[in-house]
Amino acid sequence: MHPAPARPPIGPASSAWSSACCYDIRTTRAELEWFAQAFWAQSIDLKRRFGWRPPAAEDFPQRVYEALSLALDRPVEELQDLMGMLIEEWKQQAGEVMRRFGYEGESSTHLLAAGHVDGLAGHVAGLVRR
Repeated sequence: MHPAPARPPIGPASSAWSSACCYDIRTTRAELEWFAQAFWAQSIDLKRRFGWRPPAAEDFPQRVYEALSLALDRPVEELQDLMGMLIEEWKQQAGEVMRRFGYEGESSTHLLAAGHVDGLAGHVAGLVRR
C-alpha cells in the first residue's frame, strides 16, 4: 500500500480560507477536495469488501434504453454500447483515485480491469448533437 498523497498545507499561508457555521472550522478548498476524494476512495473500498461491484450496461432495464432510444433517435444497441464505455471510463478514473490514496489491492485492480476507453467524450458529444 502506498502512502496517501500529502494533505494540502494548513494555516494562514494557504489560500482561500472558509469558515463553517457555528464550529469555527477553517479549511481551504484544496483541503476539502482532498478529504472528499480520500473519503470517496475509502467508501468504495469498503463497499467492494462487502461484495459491491460497479454496474454493467446490462444491469440497467431494457426500458431505460428504449426510452433513450426514442428521445435520442439512436438504436438501443448503440446506447447500450455507449453506456458500457461510460462505465468502463468511470472504472478507470475510480481506480486511479483509489490508487492515489493507497488502495492498491483487489478493489482498485478490479475497477481498472477493463482498461481505459479512448474517445468516449467524442462519442457521447456526437450522440447528443444528433
